Amino acid sequence: WPPDLLARVDAILDERPDLTALTTRVETVPRCDVDGGPVNRRTLFGRAVEFTMFLRRELVADLRYDEQMGVGAGTPWGADEGPDLMLRMLARGLTIEYFPDICIYHPDPALQPAERLLSRTMSYSRGRGYLYRKHGYSWLTVGNSLIRSLGGSILMLLSGRVTKARVYWRAFWGKLIGYVTAGKPPAQTVSSPLVAETRPA
Repeated sequence: WPPDLLARVDAILDERPDLTALTTRVETVPRCDVDGGPVNRRTLFGRAVEFTMFLRRELVADLRYDEQMGVGAGTPWGADEGPDLMLRMLARGLTIEYFPDICIYHPDPALQPAERLLSRTMSYSRGRGYLYRKHGYSWLTVGNSLIRSLGGSILMLLSGRVTKARVYWRAFWGKLIGYVTAGKPPAQTVSSPLVAETRPA
């Protein structure tokens, strides 16, 4: 985090009482939007990464990360716990906005060893497919996402970039598997007490 990040986030939340949450840009995530604005079902995927989310706790105390999703969950759904939380916030009419002028720095996942990157891509992509199914995204959205990954794999293979082609293929296959095998996901799985229950009397 840059040294002034929390001060800037605090100032925005003070100035914007209409906001329930805000998100920021990530330096090493190329899909992050350049332009700021509201986070909604359409713009979510370019504006929501877990470690860029800042929320008003009192408004989301009973909405928390779904323990079936994300790194360390012990399930096939290795990502998108942040977008999942935000979609459930949006379903309640809560307001989220993206501020790309605030930037968080993160190691570039593309610089990982190839096999680790491929494993990560499969796990994360299964999480994305699960998210699409859980929140009822249309076949147009799902199909477009699958076609982009499949097309990327073909283009990378034709250009001789075999590792990149394998990454895109894993993204395609992972999203398809995640969507097809998701079944009927529960709204949220939480084992720990709610925030309100942990506060002292």
